[in-house]
Amino acid sequence: MDELDLSIAKELLKNCRTTYRELADKYNISINAIYKRVQNMIDKDIITAFTAKPSSTALKSIEINIFGTSKANNLNDVITELGENEAVFFVGIAGGNFLIIGAYLRDISELHKFTSFCIRVAKLENYTECILNLLYTTSPESLST
Repeated sequence: MDELDLSIAKELLKNCRTTYRELADKYNISINAIYKRVQNMIDKDIITAFTAKPSSTALKSIEINIFGTSKANNLNDVITELGENEAVFFVGIAGGNFLIIGAYLRDISELHKFTSFCIRVAKLENYTECILNLLYTTSPESLST
């Protein structure tokens, strides 16, 4: 995997519906070359799925991330249990058992319960909650005097 493959993978992570033509135009290479590179990443399990991520505005939800270091013995079990929660749309693992958990909550009142669930399941230490998008910040109501 070279720098171009990494760039292509990042583009597809941002928007998995990006066409090969759009990628080819962006990187000034042929559509066939893009296809071969993407297929090679699929064959090597670098790309394992193409998943659409709806916007929190469309879902009328709050998008959050929780990240921190996991003290769990088996991260595969952690990922499986986190993935069974309907709110979770993403679980990423970085070096040192650092987890990033992305979720959509119906409203802010679910934050504490969801965070507690993540801490318990992933045995998170030194975690941070990050609210990425609040519905009212994306569709503001008009103010009155």
